[in-house]
Amino acid sequence: MADTNAKLEVVPCWFNNPYGLSHYRCLRMHVNETPHQPDSPLISFPVIHFPSQEKSISAQPVLHLGGGGPGAALHLDDDYSVFSLFEEMRALSVDQGRDLFLMDARGSGLSQPRLTCFEFTDNVVDRWSTNLALEDAYRDGRQDISRCIARYRDQGISFSAYSGNSVVHDIERLRVALGVERWVLYGVSYASIYAQMYATVHADKVDTMILDSATFIDIDHHEAIVRETVEPYQRLFDSCTAAVECPFSRTGIEQKFWALAAKLDAQPLAIALPRPKNAGEFIAILNGWRFIDSVLWGTYSEEIFDDFPTIISDLEAGSTDSIRPYAEALLEFLTSDSFGDISSESHYCVEKKPYIDTATLVANISLIPYAYARKIALLGVTFDDHCQELSISGTSENAALPVKTNVPTLFVHGELDSVTLLQHVLDRRANFRNSRVLTSLQAHSVLDDACIRAAAASFLRNGFAQQSDINCGSITVN
Repeated sequence: MADTNAKLEVVPCWFNNPYGLSHYRCLRMHVNETPHQPDSPLISFPVIHFPSQEKSISAQPVLHLGGGGPGAALHLDDDYSVFSLFEEMRALSVDQGRDLFLMDARGSGLSQPRLTCFEFTDNVVDRWSTNLALEDAYRDGRQDISRCIARYRDQGISFSAYSGNSVVHDIERLRVALGVERWVLYGVSYASIYAQMYATVHADKVDTMILDSATFIDIDHHEAIVRETVEPYQRLFDSCTAAVECPFSRTGIEQKFWALAAKLDAQPLAIALPRPKNAGEFIAILNGWRFIDSVLWGTYSEEIFDDFPTIISDLEAGSTDSIRPYAEALLEFLTSDSFGDISSESHYCVEKKPYIDTATLVANISLIPYAYARKIALLGVTFDDHCQELSISGTSENAALPVKTNVPTLFVHGELDSVTLLQHVLDRRANFRNSRVLTSLQAHSVLDDACIRAAAASFLRNGFAQQSDINCGSITVN
């Protein structure tokens, strides 16, 4: 059944534009919460449109598919975020005659409803102010999510509608409303899955894809659990191998890391951290697991690998100066009011949970060599997930099926990425029959690399014809 209620509305913009951006408009795309059910409630997601002033009839528009996650936002109400996104994307879009569209996926960011769990985010500062054991923090957080689910259930939210297939439907409704012939899709991290799913269902509506730090719907989590868990630790411990002036051996820094975590569990350090929304500071308790989590969160960016030896030395001396930026970044994420917590949970229940055998996963987790990593992985398995509370037991139509496509696809990936692994891209390269892989000496999300950005712009102008001599990293992938 067709969606007769889909409507695109021009709305006042959510940002103030102090950076002097010109030629833009803000839109809100209204769609039915449950696709193909015209009687289901209307929801909406935000879109910012930057029309090119040098229109090329043959140049298809670029759609940035959001912040990944699933559940992450582009922060389209933040002045600097919008400016940065435009500057990052302009060479791929408006500078070559292509319109640029930015969007948040349903349930996140400026979407309505935004499925954030304030029951969780509002308690983070209080929890960080006390020396909670890992298990207690995990249990309390899950209880918060349960209360959040109950609140949204009372509001009539259809949880199963917040999935990759629904986002694909939203992208198609947006295309029709705008009168776009074909998309150039840019997807980073989990949003790369949205691009792949859309290209599977609507191959004739996709011109090209740029997949940044890509992940894949068909990853076997039983096989991947050990490597995906261990990879960030190994990257950190390898930092002294690559560093010229590192005072530690690889074995030495690994031993110091675990010894420091144990010491902080026994004797936590106080660290001043900012409260959300610039509401001053509070004194947080940096124990062992918060130290580890802050460092692991840092592996989203390559800077952590340079800073890691200094962090170890400083904390051994009782100083929190060098760990503070990473603890701040983790706290900012945990207290974010733009992340779609329930959207993230729903994606998991639809797209991953049905394909996980708990006994096999637990057996493989036992092979993880680091005790803390085993503990956190087991907590994620042995604590009940929220799928039953969300009343989700079905599967996504395309879940767990490998994507195979002829759509021209440029993969751009960080060689230091331990969040979405480069090996997963290389393993699936043959399924993307018209593709190239470019690497960068970065971690997660690499379009801010000038070389990668120039290569992506060249790809959109000329296809792969002039790509053979471009190399942005240390790895050449033929």
